[in-house]
Amino acid sequence: MSQPSHLISLLPIFSQHGFIFNVICDSFDYIIVGAGTAGLVVANRLSENPNITVVVMEPGPDVRDFPGVQAAFPPGAINASIDWAYTSIPQPRLNNRTFQYHAGRAIGGSSTINGSFRLSITKVCFTRFVLLVV
Repeated sequence: MSQPSHLISLLPIFSQHGFIFNVICDSFDYIIVGAGTAGLVVANRLSENPNITVVVMEPGPDVRDFPGVQAAFPPGAINASIDWAYTSIPQPRLNNRTFQYHAGRAIGGSSTINGSFRLSITKVCFTRFVLLVV
């Protein structure tokens, strides 16, 4: 059974074998580049309108079933094939050191490499933060 054309078409730009797959129509109203958390939320909201079509483009693989992605602090996820592993330019005020910036390269974006890490803050800290920005 084929999907209705107004639903999100998940279109990885290139699979690991170098070809495009999973295209369900040949024209779209919206193209979302990046299947990270934000891109998928935007695509989902846009696709709620049955009169428009949305395509999501992601150069990384679908790793939802990869055990390292599902574990807290997955071993081998950092510097893996699903990490863009950007390197900063030399930082003059830090003795010209460079730093690596990790960014997920997979469906789910950086959520795939964050090791299920989250920060919890106390009510007092949150209140202080709100007072700073208000």
